[in-house]
Amino acid sequence: MRVNMTVNGRPYAADDVWEGESLLYVLRERMGLPGSKNACEQGECGSCTVRLDGVPVCACLVAAGQAEGREVVTVEGLADHARQRSAQAAGAVCPGEPEEGHPGAHGATRPVGPDAARSVEPEARPVEPDMARPVEPGGGRPVGPEAGRPGEPGVGGPVGPGTGRPGEPDAARHAGPDAGHPVAPEAVRPRRPGPSRPGQAAPLAPVQQAFIDAGAVQCGFCTPGLLVAADELLERNLDPSDADIREALSGNLCRCTGYEKILDAVRLAAARTGEAV
Repeated sequence: MRVNMTVNGRPYAADDVWEGESLLYVLRERMGLPGSKNACEQGECGSCTVRLDGVPVCACLVAAGQAEGREVVTVEGLADHARQRSAQAAGAVCPGEPEEGHPGAHGATRPVGPDAARSVEPEARPVEPDMARPVEPGGGRPVGPEAGRPGEPGVGGPVGPGTGRPGEPDAARHAGPDAGHPVAPEAVRPRRPGPSRPGQAAPLAPVQQAFIDAGAVQCGFCTPGLLVAADELLERNLDPSDADIREALSGNLCRCTGYEKILDAVRLAAARTGEAV
């Protein structure tokens, strides 16, 4: 069967979808959006959390057919979703601007509607590895015209002179006092959300930047689901209590951080979002 849905602001159709196929499988394997992780497949860990019509759901438990005609936001789309939300709150409407995280067109999935003619244009993507870059299934490399562009942020690669990524200071490689080198100010300075354009990396959503600054990311496997759940919390509650944060993230399991830094990250994102408003 064919399933039509809006993913990160763009209409898409997935063909030859099996009746029992999950939304998670369609997003990862058909649309090239690997941010939502496939872990327990029982809705217990929250690693596959996405937003379906604004509500956080475990994509592994949602049949793809249930997403027919509905809107899906994945971790790949958080940056532009947050930016457009801020613009709307400020009264500046951005009609026609594409959402970040445009899925790669491969397999049986293809764009439909007015955006189909420009589906091959390079899109803006957040710079976080794995969580924000479409990847060919099994290939482990970016998809699209920008995949081989020199100097583009890679997935887990080194930075600095002599590494094939010109224009980045050597100090950006060193993230702590034990590295023996100074840390460039731009390597730790929080970035503010702003408009993204094709061919440029989109600024991170406030909650994504807060997770980096608070050190809430370790192995990163659970991080996409936590980001989606935390972003939804901050959308409806700009001043959450600790109890509110714990309740919002109660469906997301993490085996690395001990949760304290995750809570710190959500508090930090809430404070920054409140200041921006």
